[in-house]
Amino acid sequence: MAKPEEAEAFSLSAGAAAALHTNDGMPSAWLVAPEGRRAGIEITQRDVREVQLAKGAVGAGIRVLLRKAGIAASQVERVCLAGGFGSFLRPSSALAIGLLPPEIPADRIKSVGNAALAGARLYLHSQDERHSAEEICGRIEYVELAGRRDFERAFAEEMLFPAGRDG
Repeated sequence: MAKPEEAEAFSLSAGAAAALHTNDGMPSAWLVAPEGRRAGIEITQRDVREVQLAKGAVGAGIRVLLRKAGIAASQVERVCLAGGFGSFLRPSSALAIGLLPPEIPADRIKSVGNAALAGARLYLHSQDERHSAEEICGRIEYVELAGRRDFERAFAEEMLFPAGRDG
């Protein structure tokens, strides 16, 4: 890992370089260093890889589905971030890491929490919502992404993070 005196070669500040370390032989960095009895918050190379894999799958899925629907990302009216991953993801962060296409304005992206549970409750408690859900189900087309050449190509491309703001 980079030592503070090597920070200049990597374009890192001395503070950023000091946060770098290894954990079980893997590169890691402290986001919040441990202090006294307080545990630190650490990000590992594996954490970054897991985000890349999720980002690649989501981004490739979006790209393939937009192409199949024949629409541009800018035409998407609403994006709902749901579940454990989406509930804690700010729309601005989803855009910043390239999880979602940059053509979708942040004000069209909402975190909706546990959408499956909320939908199940609505379905069970409201005849109108049940009817609406059944009507929507009749319009859904299942698209298998696994094994599609366009998905695989897009997956590899979508794993990359966008360039930093200064280029």
